[in-house]
Amino acid sequence: MRRLATIRLVDEVFPIENADRLEQVAIGGWRVVVGKGEFKRGDKIVYFEIDSALPVTDERYDFLKERCLKRWMNHGELILETIRIKSIKLRGVVSQGLVMPIMLFPELALNFNVGDDVTEALGVEHYDELAEKCGRIQGVCKIAGNAKGNFPSHIFSKSDEERLQNLTEYFDGRFEDEEFEVTEKFDGSSATYIYSPSNRPDDPFYVCSRNLELKEEEGNLYWDIAKKYDILNKLKSFYEETGEELAVQGEIVGPGVNKNRDQYTEHEFRVYRIGNVENHEVFTPDACFGTCARLGLPHVKVIKNRFKAFKELKTMEAFLEFVKGKTDRGHEREGMVFKSNRNGELHFKVINNDYLLKEKD
Repeated sequence: MRRLATIRLVDEVFPIENADRLEQVAIGGWRVVVGKGEFKRGDKIVYFEIDSALPVTDERYDFLKERCLKRWMNHGELILETIRIKSIKLRGVVSQGLVMPIMLFPELALNFNVGDDVTEALGVEHYDELAEKCGRIQGVCKIAGNAKGNFPSHIFSKSDEERLQNLTEYFDGRFEDEEFEVTEKFDGSSATYIYSPSNRPDDPFYVCSRNLELKEEEGNLYWDIAKKYDILNKLKSFYEETGEELAVQGEIVGPGVNKNRDQYTEHEFRVYRIGNVENHEVFTPDACFGTCARLGLPHVKVIKNRFKAFKELKTMEAFLEFVKGKTDRGHEREGMVFKSNRNGELHFKVINNDYLLKEKD
C-alpha cells in the first residue's frame, strides 16, 4: 500500500515572491504552499501526499471542503464523498500535498515516530481506488468486470513505482555512474498477465488488474487485451520452450481508460515489466526489451538508455524539468520511469507537473 500519510519534519521554508501571506515548505523532495509563519524548519508534521483521499467525517479537514470535496452520486443518491489532495498552483508556485501540525493528531503521539506511515491510522485512502470503486457502482467503469480473487501477490508483486520525491537520499552521489533505462509513463490502466502451471496446474493463466484477478467474461477489457495480443499462447509457448513461468506487466490505453487523454481510437497494450514467477526476479531493462521482442509484445517507449541520470540531473528540479514534454500524440506526458540497467532494486518514477496541473476531476 502506498504511504500516503507520513510523519515528517519540515526540511526548509522558502519565501514566495509577491505573496505576503504564503510561503513554501520542503518535505523531502516535495514542495507545499502554506500560510506564512505557520511552520518553521524542524517542525514535526503530518504530510499527506497527492492522491490522498481524506475522510470527510474528520472535522480536522473541514477547512478543505470548499476546495477539495469530491462527491460521487448514483441516480441522485450519494455513494461516497471524500476530500481529495492533488497538485495545485498558488501564486505561480506548484503545491503538492498537505502539511498539518502533529499537535492536531494526539492519537499518533504514543505509537508513531518520524518517518512512520500513518495512512491506515488516519483512515486515508488512495483517491484513484475510491474513484474506480464508485465508477463500478455508477456503471461507468465496466472495463474490469468481476473479480475471480485478489491479486496473486504470493506469485508475483504488483508494479508500483515510488516517486523520486520520496527518495531524496538518492542524490548523495552514490548513483552518479549508475546507468538507467528511461521510459515514458503511459497514462492508462495497469494489467498483469501470469502463466504459472506450478501454482495452478489446471488453470495456469492469470489476468489481473492492479488489485484483482479477473474472471473471463464478455466486455472485460483485460481479457480482451489478452486475446488481442494472444498473451496466453505466447506465455505458454515460452514456458514449453524454456521451462520459465513469466509474469508480464504493462499499461492498457484507449477509449474509456483513464479519460483516454491521448485519444486512442482502440485499446492498446504496452509492456513495462517482465519477471520470473518461480524466483520472483524482475528482468533487467535489456532482458525485458529482448523478451518483448521474442514474445511479439509491444514495449513502452524508451526515451533514453544507458543514461547516467544522477550525473546529468543533479537536483530534484532538474528531474522535474527533464520529464516535461508531450507524447507522440501531442498531449502532456504523464511522466517517466527510471530503471537501473544493473540493479533491479533501483527504480522510480517522476511525474510531469504540467500533466498533474492539467488533470481534472
